[in-house]
This record gives sequence, C-alpha cells and structure tokens, in this order.
Amino acid sequence: MRRTSRDRVLWLVSLAALTISPLPAHTQTASTPAKDRIALTDYLDWEDVAAPSLSPDGKLVIYTRTVTDKI
Repeated sequence: MRRTSRDRVLWLVSLAALTISPLPAHTQTASTPAKDRIALTDYLDWEDVAAPSLSPDGKLVIYTRTVTDKI
C-alpha cells in the first residue's frame, strides 16, 4: 500500500497528538511537601559517617563525619 503525502501528514499529526499531552497539574504547594520526597530542611540536617578505622589497641573507632553548613 502506497502512502500519499496527505496520509503522511495525518499520520504525523496523529503521532504528535498522542505524544504531546498536557502535563498533570502540580498539586503540591511550597508549604506542603509531598510525602515521598525529603524536605530541604531535613536534607540539611543529615550527617554522613564514613571511613571507620580502629585504634591500635582496638578500643576506639575513628571515623570521618560530614555535615552541611547551613549558612
């Protein structure tokens, strides 16, 4: 079956109509964060602990601790 230029245009318009759909409206406001996301204030309170190492006598653990400066 041979396609005409009109058929191609109709096909492209149909494809564009299917692929370009309006995005859903954002329902969350800035004062109400979504339940499945972390708030910026919580993220800034996180601390990271890494690189544990035992002291020579084995009584202490030395590690690095990373915090975020909130200035």
